Amino acid sequence: MTRIMSTLQALLWGGSIGYVAGLLTAKKPGAELRQELSETSASFCKECGESISKLKADASCQVQAITNESSTVNQNLRKAIGQLSEKAAGMKDTMADTAQKLQVQTKDMKDTMTDTAQKLHVQGKDMKDTLAEQTAVVKESVVEEMNKARAAGGGSVTPGPSTGSAYGGQKTFDVSPGSSQSRQ
Repeated sequence: MTRIMSTLQALLWGGSIGYVAGLLTAKKPGAELRQELSETSASFCKECGESISKLKADASCQVQAITNESSTVNQNLRKAIGQLSEKAAGMKDTMADTAQKLQVQTKDMKDTMTDTAQKLHVQGKDMKDTLAEQTAVVKESVVEEMNKARAAGGGSVTPGPSTGSAYGGQKTFDVSPGSSQSRQ
């Protein structure tokens, strides 16, 4: 506690000595110093007010410029978004039309291929029937000719069973004298 007291005493003595020294070395009397401080602070306040007014005006101009710029940017963005939306809608319609056309073309191709396959089937069947008829005619002609040849030579010929498919089967005939069987 004595230590705190001695520190307080030192502060009081130091403050008193500083006050006296200040009065003795002061260049101006107190009233004049207060007048000068008042004028300086008034001038400083006036300059601060002017600076604040200027900063407010500059800030207001900048805020207005930023507002105008953001409005322009906003309008440009809305316009660009509108154009993109229109393009997207157009592309959607085009793609839908293309898909529909492809669907119709695919159906047409399917129908054409089905018709072609049916026609080929009918033609194949007709060709098979024609070939069978022609084969029967040729077979009869061959048998008849061979029988004529055998009649002249003394034997007969009969067709044997066919081997292979209906389109490519081969028949063999036994043309030996006195034989009526075919060989395969």
